[in-house]
Amino acid sequence: MIKKKLAIQIAQRIGNGREETTKLLDVLCEVLGDTLDAGVFVHLTGLGRLTVREYPAQKGFDPRTRGFINMAAKKSPVFKANKSLKGKSNEAGA
Repeated sequence: MIKKKLAIQIAQRIGNGREETTKLLDVLCEVLGDTLDAGVFVHLTGLGRLTVREYPAQKGFDPRTRGFINMAAKKSPVFKANKSLKGKSNEAGA
C-alpha cells in the first residue's frame, strides 16, 4: 500500500481530511527517522519495533575489476513485527 492510499483509509476511519492525514504521516515518518538517527529504538504497541542495525566495515569483491574493495561500515533500519501482527498476517494468508 502506498502512502496516499494509507492516508485515505486513515482519514476515512477517523473522519479527518486526506491532506491533514498526509501531513500527519509525513511528520510521523520524519520523527521516526530522527529518533532512529539518534540511536533510539521505536516500539509501536500492536505493530512492532523499529531499530537500527549496524554493519561493520568489511572487504568485498568487485567482479568488474576482479579486485578486493573496502566497504565502509553502515547502519540500516530494521523492523520486527509484533506477535499479534504476525498472527494477523498468517490468518490472512490461510
